[in-house]
Amino acid sequence: MNQFDDSVLIFDAIQRIHAVADLPWPIPARRIVEPMPLHRLLAACRLAHEEVTGLNRAAIGSYLERWGVQRPDWLEDPTPSIGFLFARANDGTILVNGDVSLNRRRFVVAHTLGHYLLHYRARLQAAEDGTTFAVHEDKGDSVREAEGAGSDKGKSLSETERQANRFAIELLMPETVCRLACQQYAASFAVSPRFLEHQLAGDLLVDREAMRRRLRSLSLT
Repeated sequence: MNQFDDSVLIFDAIQRIHAVADLPWPIPARRIVEPMPLHRLLAACRLAHEEVTGLNRAAIGSYLERWGVQRPDWLEDPTPSIGFLFARANDGTILVNGDVSLNRRRFVVAHTLGHYLLHYRARLQAAEDGTTFAVHEDKGDSVREAEGAGSDKGKSLSETERQANRFAIELLMPETVCRLACQQYAASFAVSPRFLEHQLAGDLLVDREAMRRRLRSLSLT
């Protein structure tokens, strides 16, 4: 799938989930910059969200047992994970590693939501047996909020991981919000690129390096 096809797929998914959550998209012009209310989007998808200290495969294996899924090989596996999705046709749970920063956790949740909407939901909802489920585990190196669009790092990822990262970037740092905020701050202050990166990262609860790359990609700094 090329970049244009990715954009169509991703923006369609974002627009649809906003509609279900009764949220406007594109984000309307507002003077106050606020972070994306991920809790409303998760609730619209009937996805629970839990932060787990020291999340690893052993912990995930214990959760899977609660959900009736047996992965005995995982129960003794200390391999760390940053995020995990368990989903059925009508509900599911996102687990995120509670040891990382709030901004990082928000990106992991958005990334995992992207996997659900882009790669799993249609198949799950089309299943007729009522028992079909999907699981998806993310390691830290696949969840890259500061990845440049054309970087060599990005090329090492699978198509689905690149799409989930792009989904999270577009969801948490919408172009309309970034452009309006830059205009407002420029009208009120003698702003520098460093000021904009710091201020908007705090406003939107995202990583500062991620915001730096986002603003550069939009030619705002």
